[in-house]
Amino acid sequence: MGASADKRDKFKVGCCRFVGLGLWFAESKSKKDWAMLASLFKPKWRSANPDIRLGALEKLDPARSRDREALVEVVKNDSESRVRLAAVRRIKDRELLDRLIKASNDEGTRDALMRQRINTVELDEVKAVGEQSTLLDIALLHQVAKVRLAAAEQVAQPGLLEVLAKESKDKAVQRHVRDALKGVKAERQAQEQRSAEIDRVIDAMEKLVGRSDIDPLFLSKFEQADKQWQPFKREASEKQQQRFNSARKACASDVEAIEAAERAQRDRQVAQEQLDQLLTGLAGDLKSAENVALGREQLEQHQQKTRSEWQRLSQLATPSEAQQRRLDDLMKTLDRCANTLALVERQREDIDSALAAMDALDEAAGEEQLEALRAEYAELDSAMTWPKQLAAPAVIRHWQSSWQRLREIESARQEKQGERIRKLASRRRQLDAHIEQGELGRANRVHSHIHYLLKKLDDERELERQQQRLQPLEEKLQKLRDWHGFSTEPKKEDLCQRMEALVEGELAPLDRAEAVKALRGEWREQTAVNLDKEDPLTLRFEAAAEKAWAPCAEYFAQLDQIQRDNLQKRRVLCEQLEQFAAAFDWENPDWKALDKALKTARDEWKSYEPVRFADAKPVQALFFATLNPLNERLKNYWQDNLEAKQKLLEQAKPLVEMDDLDEAIQRCIDLQNRWKQVGPTFRSRDPKVWRAFRKACDAVFARRDAERQEQRAENDEHIARAEALVDQMRDLSKLSDAELPEAHAKADELQEAFDQIDMPPKVARALADKMQRAHKAYEQQLAGIADRQQQQQMRQLADVAAQFDQQESHAIAGGSVDVDAVEAAVNALPKADQTLLSDRLATLKSDKSDQTSETAKDTLEKLAIEMEVLMDVETPPDFKGERMAYQLDKLPEEMGLHSEPEDQALQLNELRRQWYAQGPVSMQDREALQARLEAVLAKSVPA
Repeated sequence: MGASADKRDKFKVGCCRFVGLGLWFAESKSKKDWAMLASLFKPKWRSANPDIRLGALEKLDPARSRDREALVEVVKNDSESRVRLAAVRRIKDRELLDRLIKASNDEGTRDALMRQRINTVELDEVKAVGEQSTLLDIALLHQVAKVRLAAAEQVAQPGLLEVLAKESKDKAVQRHVRDALKGVKAERQAQEQRSAEIDRVIDAMEKLVGRSDIDPLFLSKFEQADKQWQPFKREASEKQQQRFNSARKACASDVEAIEAAERAQRDRQVAQEQLDQLLTGLAGDLKSAENVALGREQLEQHQQKTRSEWQRLSQLATPSEAQQRRLDDLMKTLDRCANTLALVERQREDIDSALAAMDALDEAAGEEQLEALRAEYAELDSAMTWPKQLAAPAVIRHWQSSWQRLREIESARQEKQGERIRKLASRRRQLDAHIEQGELGRANRVHSHIHYLLKKLDDERELERQQQRLQPLEEKLQKLRDWHGFSTEPKKEDLCQRMEALVEGELAPLDRAEAVKALRGEWREQTAVNLDKEDPLTLRFEAAAEKAWAPCAEYFAQLDQIQRDNLQKRRVLCEQLEQFAAAFDWENPDWKALDKALKTARDEWKSYEPVRFADAKPVQALFFATLNPLNERLKNYWQDNLEAKQKLLEQAKPLVEMDDLDEAIQRCIDLQNRWKQVGPTFRSRDPKVWRAFRKACDAVFARRDAERQEQRAENDEHIARAEALVDQMRDLSKLSDAELPEAHAKADELQEAFDQIDMPPKVARALADKMQRAHKAYEQQLAGIADRQQQQQMRQLADVAAQFDQQESHAIAGGSVDVDAVEAAVNALPKADQTLLSDRLATLKSDKSDQTSETAKDTLEKLAIEMEVLMDVETPPDFKGERMAYQLDKLPEEMGLHSEPEDQALQLNELRRQWYAQGPVSMQDREALQARLEAVLAKSVPA
């Protein structure tokens, strides 16, 4: 019930206030009253206090037209630069910013507007910016690093790039500009080199002017210079083109004269070539003339035609001596050919008869037959001549081949007989050497070969001579045979004893087999030349050898069984491998299982040893015929994986040079994940590829770590700079009131420098809050100067008023009054306070200083009520009615309004000034009123 009653009371009071305000509007006709009313509704962004204006700007919404207009007005008209800058930062409309930039006359405000306009450019809009100077401003001033870098990448003018390199503090922008300047420098050098090449071509053409008579290479140099000029003529400067064209024109007449001389020389050269062709054609005709029916008349006609053509060409070009000699030789050749053809016609029957006799010869022809043919047709052969360089007619070629065959048969017959005689002589020397050295076996073999050669001799007389030469050696050979048979008996006896001892000895089978083989080898050496199977020592040795070999036979039988078993196991392994290959799922291959199976098969194959090589060969072929295709598929799979990994390696290598490191890191991680998905590859090559891939990836991550370290150091430097600026801003708030206004520009400078620092997001907010608090503390100190001065003045005024109260009390009590001391205190106050206390001072000086003023008392009581209402302090019960009446009078002014603490302080100070101007009043009234004042002051807003 109590709460409802309070609500009803408040509603009644509100209604009363509304009614009173309406009556006041109706009755008031004063412009001053209307101005006062308008000031009560004045927006906070128009407040006299800059701090209030700053706070009000933060609440304005740029999207609303009314708030946007307010921001524009602040930018144009506010007296405080910091307030103007805060308003600029709130504006996002580009067209509005452009208009404000054009209209602004303040350099600082215009710079702030331009920076704000630049910061409105988004990342995806940078490419559409065509103005290079605008791109430079964005790259230097934009608050977003990525936008700065994107704008820097669009700057192309070398001069602007150099400015950007000097003024930009962005590391990424600096790196890009350094690379771009390198490209510009390279392009400039290329252009300079191109221009130098053009000058060299022009110089070459200018050097040819007037040198056609003394320079044998003039024309080739001219053509080369002209050809070299063609790629340059479009890019050459106007001056370079004039130089070249002038030099070329000066050389043109010399070029025409040289070309005319060359044409005449070419005509002579053509005639010379035709002479050569005539001679070559004549020689070719002779080479192809295989028709024996060609008569002398036809040859003479051919000669006459050739001479006529020769005479015609000689008028165009003088034949050389070599050409003339060649013509004479060809004509002589034609004469000789005609003579030979005439001979063939005259003796055709004799020629055919000789050819038939020579064609009938074979390799078995006797010496007498060959000599008869050669003697009969030697004279005809000397007459059947034909030039070697010309193709001969068929009959002449037939004669030449037949006669050559006759000579070859004779030569071959003589060569074969001589070769046999030479071989016999060589073999006799070998036989004699073996006999002298006692090498019976070799001597027997050479002796047999000599008898083989003797059987091949056809000439009886030669055979008899060779047999006579052999007879002494055969006698010596027989003596060697007799002696050798006598000397080998002791050695054979020793071999028999050693073999018999081997029968009784205890040796391992393999060692025994080696010993038996060694003794048999020595036995063959002793019996190789005189082998007698019925010899008692031979029978004895063979019997002992069979007994010594018996244990070895048993061992080798067991070894043979082992080899057969291993061979069978290999066959079974082949079958298993075939079954595995047939059952293997190639649609979804398990490559690890395949690799393991092949490795197991190879290991088992090697374990099945020994095997007899001859028997194992087909099984081995079957094994590898089955194994190799599987192994090939596995290798193909490994090769595919190897190529996939090598591709990943090639993709990883250039990542370390990639401009966007974040993108490079992401691609590197993606490549590593893809690497894990690739299957195994060759064991010998996989580690090498992996090490190279790992090295490429590590280089990317190392670059990231280096950049992080660099960025961390840069961030630490920026944080340290920001904290130093915060500390400097804090120090400003500690300055004296006299120094505070002078530090205002310094505060703006510190704030602007702080805003330009690029800091990590994690600390940027906290440092910004610190800077804002420090800046606000300074602003509060700066704004509080007037309040502190006013409070100081108020305290001085209160002290002087207290002196008045004391002296007035003395006067009322009939005591003496020290007017001079009070007047001196008043004169020490500001002029406004002196004026305020002038009436009270005059009263103190007058004769009425001992009398109280009821008017002053009433005024003080009204002022007390006003201050109590203002500060919401309880009024004594005796004055409740006056307070209610005062509140009703103030109701129109308070309707819908809310007092700020700053306004309360100003009103309270004004009321106090009026308070201190009132007097004299009685001591009792003064004490009561002073108590009410102190209660109000206790609740006043602190300065």
